[in-house]
Amino acid sequence: MAVQAQNPNQLLEFVQALKRRLGQVFAPAAVLTALAVLIAGLMPQKYKATTSLEVRDVPLPFSGTRMDSTTIVRDITATTWQISQYERVRRVIEKLEWPEYTALSPQEQNEFVRKQITALKVTGGSTAAKTTGGSTLITVTYETDDPQRAEQFLNRLRDAYTQEVLERYRNDARRNLDVLRNTMSAGQEDLKRRNEEAAAFQRDYAISATQQAPGGGRQRDEDPVYTRLQASITRLDDVKAQITTGNVGLEVLRQQLADEPMTIAGDSILDTGISFDDELARIETEIADLRESQRPYKEKSTAYQIAERKIEILQTKAVELSERATAPESRSTMRPNPRREQLTADIAARELVVKQAEAQLEQLTSEVGSLRRQNAERAEIYSQLKEIEARATIAADNFQRASEAFQSQKRYVDQITEGTSSPFEITELARAPTAPSTPSSAIVIAAGAILGLGMGLLWALASEFGRNGFRGVADSSRALAVPVLGIVNRIRTRRERNADYARRLVAGLATLAIVGSILWVSWAFEKRPQLLGASLVRTMTDLKEALR
Repeated sequence: MAVQAQNPNQLLEFVQALKRRLGQVFAPAAVLTALAVLIAGLMPQKYKATTSLEVRDVPLPFSGTRMDSTTIVRDITATTWQISQYERVRRVIEKLEWPEYTALSPQEQNEFVRKQITALKVTGGSTAAKTTGGSTLITVTYETDDPQRAEQFLNRLRDAYTQEVLERYRNDARRNLDVLRNTMSAGQEDLKRRNEEAAAFQRDYAISATQQAPGGGRQRDEDPVYTRLQASITRLDDVKAQITTGNVGLEVLRQQLADEPMTIAGDSILDTGISFDDELARIETEIADLRESQRPYKEKSTAYQIAERKIEILQTKAVELSERATAPESRSTMRPNPRREQLTADIAARELVVKQAEAQLEQLTSEVGSLRRQNAERAEIYSQLKEIEARATIAADNFQRASEAFQSQKRYVDQITEGTSSPFEITELARAPTAPSTPSSAIVIAAGAILGLGMGLLWALASEFGRNGFRGVADSSRALAVPVLGIVNRIRTRRERNADYARRLVAGLATLAIVGSILWVSWAFEKRPQLLGASLVRTMTDLKEALR
């Protein structure tokens, strides 16, 4: 009897097809998984180290100029490139003296440094720190194939950054201290110069050092020039009054002299005459003595001649005296008016006083004019002196401010140099990681297994559904227009079954051999590279280096 075959479920048909081809599905998966294990071993493992740094707003007991911790906090926005600055990274690497770096050429060393900078990642330093201040957290990560190197390099780089930042700001503070020191020295020199200028000005213009310039409500002694001017003006007025009084007195005296007669009658007197008897007697005695002294000498001797000349002189004098002698007589004479002589003497004395007063008037007039000019000049001089003293006061104020700023900055520099005012605080030290960060071996192996399963599945499906012909009753029922009444199974001989079994066994053993070889090579390269050939180890090493 004809039996119509039922149309089975297509999903069940698909599962049955996969069961028949499980070897084709799992063989590629096993091979690719083994290759993934080998690739995971060849791929260089990266270890990531992390360090964290907090920048705090540290208040200082002394405020400085152009440097404080708030300034450092505001500058943290540039940390992302400051920490990974090329020269700083190069200095740290050179101090570490890595053999693979020191053996490179300069150009290769430059590329090596660039790779280390690429492996650095800095986060933190938000803009809020720049505007509001406060604490800021900076995190630095470094990824390399050596965990110890990652720890060492990252800690060194962090310390180099903090020390160089602090040293830069300390150097700025020291340079500012030098500027303030120079400003203070310049202010001191300017003050000294202004004081010397004021002293020289007072000395040149005969101004007392204790005498203040006029103005400003200060108590001061009067200027000597002004004092002399007032005294001279007073004396000039006195002399003018004296001259006026003298001239009036002269007029009175002259009028009195004009009214007085020249002579007045004198009394009758007895004129006894003029007698030279005594003098003539003395001359006669001298002549007699000279005659007596001539006796021992001859007329031609010098002593005799000298005595003779003296005798002649005495005789001539005796004749003159005899001629001048008069006889006594009595007469009445007119004598000068003594009142006129007194008035004349008074007039002469008064004229002398007036002339002296006029001379003094001329002198005082000249002196007053000179003192007036000097007094006018003194006003200008005191104005200049006020300006000089004002400049000296400004110089003293500038020096005082510069000195105070210098002392404050000096205390500030001493404070920040002690090292206790660092705003940097290490919140996390870099430590050598115990597990690689990349690549993940499990992910690589899982990816290889999934890829192998996918390839095996595609291979099995292509082999199953890619043939020409019907695969079963359901396949033929869908394709034929007439009903399928039944099927006749393929009759397989023992020989065919043995051959199919042998083929499957060979394929499975080959797959296991390939997978085992790949896994053994991977294990040997990692643990016992001496078990592998030198050329194979070199090839795998070059491949590993190329994957870095």
